[in-house]
Amino acid sequence: MSTFFLLAAFHARQLLRVPFFLQTALLAPASFLILRALGSLNTETALAQSAWLDATFAGIWATTTTAAGLIMYQRFQGTLEPQVLSIHRPGIVFGALTASAALIGVVGIPLALALQLMIAQELAVNIRSLIGIVTALIACIGSASLLSSLFVVNPAAVAIEPLIIVPVWMLVGIVVPYMALPGWLAPVALAHPLTSAVLAGHAESVEVAVRWAGLSVAVSAAWFVLAGFGLRGAIKRARVNGTLAIS
Repeated sequence: MSTFFLLAAFHARQLLRVPFFLQTALLAPASFLILRALGSLNTETALAQSAWLDATFAGIWATTTTAAGLIMYQRFQGTLEPQVLSIHRPGIVFGALTASAALIGVVGIPLALALQLMIAQELAVNIRSLIGIVTALIACIGSASLLSSLFVVNPAAVAIEPLIIVPVWMLVGIVVPYMALPGWLAPVALAHPLTSAVLAGHAESVEVAVRWAGLSVAVSAAWFVLAGFGLRGAIKRARVNGTLAIS
């Protein structure tokens, strides 16, 4: 486990040196919060004190989706094959790589807080917010791990990166509140661990937040298990089809 965290921290440091990833980590939550503020201005309502929290969730998910391009970058660098042949298990190697994409999302939190204060002159920060953010990180790492099996086996999988940002934003409750979702869509939303994390961050009490966080972690654990099976199958198919290299 220590190897996983060391690799994730290493990859995160490297990502933050690349302007694209740093800009994504900063601009995604900033633009989300500004659009929320413009919407409040148009409806002549006050910006919610927890708007920065939704912007944080949006930013973490936005950086998480860059894991698709991140693995493609390893392919074009020619380092994907050595990573597959690493002495460490694929779950550690690729899990740490995709986890780093989620971890850099926390860089946008100070900017979201600053914008909240500049726009609304007030914000709400409490233990529930912290529970929600930590749970969201776990949820996004689990999501990235599951999606990585597709990214490894398919050289063109990077094309789906922009297609999964907004739909998930809409689904998990940061754009449309969970309680406002149609009845048939609510169970589908809960199948994504980020939904429970968002509900934990906006819970009315710490006890309720902990329960939602527990559900999110449980769903994330299931996604991690599925990711393990999917990744092994994907690597096996990639070796057979010869899709680990550039061509």
